[in-house]
Amino acid sequence: MRRFNQRQWEAIRLADRHVLVAAGAGTGKTSTVVGRILYLLGAEVNGERIGRPVRLREIGAITYTNAAAADLKRKLRGALREAGLRDAADEVDTARIGTIHAFCGDVLREFALRTGRDPFARVLEEGESAALADEATREAVLEALEGESVPHLRDLFATYSVAEVEGWVRALVGDSGRLRRILVSDSPHSELERGVLALAQRTLIRLEARLGEIGAFDFDRMIAWTRDLLADHPAVRRALQRRLHTLVVDEFQDVDPVQREIAYLLGEPDRDDPHTTRLMLVGDPKQSIYRFRRADVTVWTGVERDFREKGWGEVVALEENFRSVAPILALVDHAVGAVLDTPVDGRAFQDFEVRYAAVRPTRGPAGGDGTGAEPAVELLVVLPEDDGEKPKMEEVRAREAAAVARRAAELHDGGRGVRLGEMAVLLATWSDLEIYERALRRAGLRTYALRTEGFHERREVQDLVLALEAIRDPRDDRALFGFLRSPFVGVRDETLLALARAGSAPRWEHLERVECAERDLLRWAAAVLREQVALRDRVPTHELLERLLERTGYLAYLHLLGDAGLQAIANVRKLVRMARQLPEQGVGDFLRALKEARERKEKEGDARLHGERDDVLTITTIHSAKGLEWGVVFWCDLSRKPGGREGSILVGRDRIALRDPEAKTQSTQWIALSQAEEREGTAEQKRLWYVAATRAKDRLVLAGFCPGKMKSSSPGQALWERLGVGEVRDGSTVEYRGHDGRTWRALLRVAPPLADGEPAAVEPAEEAALAEPPAPVVAIAGRTRHSATELMLYARCPRRHWFRYVAGLREPEVPRTGDADGTG
Repeated sequence: MRRFNQRQWEAIRLADRHVLVAAGAGTGKTSTVVGRILYLLGAEVNGERIGRPVRLREIGAITYTNAAAADLKRKLRGALREAGLRDAADEVDTARIGTIHAFCGDVLREFALRTGRDPFARVLEEGESAALADEATREAVLEALEGESVPHLRDLFATYSVAEVEGWVRALVGDSGRLRRILVSDSPHSELERGVLALAQRTLIRLEARLGEIGAFDFDRMIAWTRDLLADHPAVRRALQRRLHTLVVDEFQDVDPVQREIAYLLGEPDRDDPHTTRLMLVGDPKQSIYRFRRADVTVWTGVERDFREKGWGEVVALEENFRSVAPILALVDHAVGAVLDTPVDGRAFQDFEVRYAAVRPTRGPAGGDGTGAEPAVELLVVLPEDDGEKPKMEEVRAREAAAVARRAAELHDGGRGVRLGEMAVLLATWSDLEIYERALRRAGLRTYALRTEGFHERREVQDLVLALEAIRDPRDDRALFGFLRSPFVGVRDETLLALARAGSAPRWEHLERVECAERDLLRWAAAVLREQVALRDRVPTHELLERLLERTGYLAYLHLLGDAGLQAIANVRKLVRMARQLPEQGVGDFLRALKEARERKEKEGDARLHGERDDVLTITTIHSAKGLEWGVVFWCDLSRKPGGREGSILVGRDRIALRDPEAKTQSTQWIALSQAEEREGTAEQKRLWYVAATRAKDRLVLAGFCPGKMKSSSPGQALWERLGVGEVRDGSTVEYRGHDGRTWRALLRVAPPLADGEPAAVEPAEEAALAEPPAPVVAIAGRTRHSATELMLYARCPRRHWFRYVAGLREPEVPRTGDADGTG
């Protein structure tokens, strides 16, 4: 077994102390946790053994995700076998290693009889708990309106819509710990704000009562009730402390105050009692990027202050990086580190800001050290063309994407260089995914979009939803027209126009009597719908979907889309699986569940298409990339300005504020909370840049610099200023310096202009093996309005214009004439 460095060993051997481990990116966090568990179990670590070993069941480890828990178990099992502790290795699957929700669920069930709760309570799925919260919210609002028991409630609904207020209430109830803090705080609130809080409090009471009646937990209540159990029942706390010698909390930078309270209640670091649970809190505050998931970096700051200033524990910072080569870490020091070390207000650091801490590379130098080796850091720059005009952002991204694809293809070298599976493209958002995706595929590179949200908005999912709505009620003209226009049938716009003119609603009655060029297609669509309607209440929804897919050949259409279609096919199959898991739900119930999930903006990701070892280039967002690493990383779209917050409510740590839609000047409370939220958002953006810059092992390509075009708040502008780039010439270099004083060089690459026939949206090759699209629709329908973007696209390529604006379909990728393998 390998030896641990000095800092890791310090974190491992402090088995009788509470320890906060600041593990920077790539510094061996997981191996340190495994080493601590091995040491506690009596294995020899760094030549030493603990005096009094503990058993595996006396150790708990809380991880951020189920995948992280599985990874920790796998590594721990291997390390235990290597250390000769085979009995302990066989117990790993039953050890207390899992998510915070799994840990809390076990505790609540174990001590359920002490609190009068059901010891066999089940955990609600996210959709079930959200539906229950919806029901509790509606009932609370109706009760308050009928009884007029909440002051100024009618004024609240006269100012804001019912749906808007109910959404606020659901969000507040979903974070009950914060809601309770707000309710007991002495922060001033307006009459309307107090009305929202009163509704949220009533909803919370109703929701918790309903959960008790059905014997269930939701994710939020599991954590809050565990905290309450430990705080209100000292005997339970003592019993758990006797059973749990050590509790490891991974990704501690992403916990919320309630989770911190659970750790403190078990460890009681303020008492310095050797009989309480020992805490090992592990994370990297510089990677706290999940405020939208309730993560609060001030929790880390507060614990660090407790440990350092009050002597409640030890703080150990891991300082050796095992992931990235020296030039990449030096770039992080010079550029990103300097940004992190600049206070948001320019004066003093606040608790939501994190100071930068440099790490030492353990891997040898690679590139840019004056030895003639190719630099490990590259800057891809988009310059104005010779006419001197600044390029539009659409063109900037298209030129950047084409240059990224060209560079990735060079590094891959037809399979002789870097594996595609060792390359990744990181984006700030998903909005321009298709630009990068298509550019990479045109370069002959297989790609995979690793998405963790947005499933309900996918085109193929919406196609199936429209089809089910038409089957549920063919007289719904919106659903019927959507079904006919979708690839399930694929009629043209003039056919829909003829159907609309055939008679009054519902158009279903005229479907087989319309005289038009596609009347046979309409009759076939009517027959398909009749078949499905007849089966609607006789077979489960998933069988209905499977029959529809087989009857219409919809999957064949998706297959024609190439690699992009493979993801769509996987999503279709995922939707069918979702329906199969709910066999008792009819079409209406299933559609209602999907609609509510979409309205709640549930984080449902695409179906997993590739495994981690598949040789495909990954495209993902920086948020989704956290915890992952690749040999070559392209951090793209650096000119993009971070998006701002929208909405009429702000939720702080101890207060809320409502935006007055009629007022030109908002309240003092709104302005103050809005400014505070903006400062915290800016601090988090800096940490997001740190995450992006530390994913690469061997090569980091910073793409999308556009001098003179970048916003001051964009990462591109901040990094450009820090690097002090002067004259930009393709192949020139810029120097930067790491924290150790060593100087390195980054290579500048200038993105060439788009080639002739290569428009901003990346057009298909000429003479594609597709039939010409039909002639444009000619219909008298009043004055037609076209956007400038549409007209520009038509001027560049009428074919692409037809697919996007007339057919409304994603254009299939096709090979050039003569390229049998499709990579030409």
